[in-house]
This record gives sequence, structure tokens and C-alpha cells, in this order.
Amino acid sequence: MKIAKADLVPTTANLRNRYATSAKLITTAAAFCEKVNARSHRETGRSPADMHAEERARLHAIPQAPYALALGQQRVVTRSSVISLGNGP
Repeated sequence: MKIAKADLVPTTANLRNRYATSAKLITTAAAFCEKVNARSHRETGRSPADMHAEERARLHAIPQAPYALALGQQRVVTRSSVISLGNGP
């Protein structure tokens, strides 16, 4: 199922007036996420929170600093969509 940006961030709803502070909005959103992530998934029969805990053991940490250098070759694509290697500008 695809989720549209409009489903996640509706443009007709202004949540600022509904919550006294942004902290209250964040707390409410976190409670909602905990609620839906604890529900059992229809297909797997497992909750997303349980599946994430299992997957987390296989994930590696993201480096603190971004890579300073990206290695590769410069390529030029002409109007005819021909890719040329090694003779770029």
C-alpha cells in the first residue's frame, strides 16, 4: 500500500491550534506511534515493534561523521543517451 504525502501531512489541518505546545504535539504523536506499533499485523501476526527489535540486531550503526570523499569516475551522457567514460569535462 502506498502512502501519499497528503495522508501524512494534510494541508487542510492546522495542528498548531489543537495543541498548546509543540511538546504536547510530539508527546501525542509518540503515544499514537506506540499504540499502532504494538498492534498485531494482519499478514505476519506480529507487531511492528517486535519485528523492529528483531531486525535491529542485524543493523549496523550509521557513522557519526559523513564520508568526506566519494570515489568514482566522471561520466558524460550526451543528448543521444550515450555514456562516455574518461573523456568528461
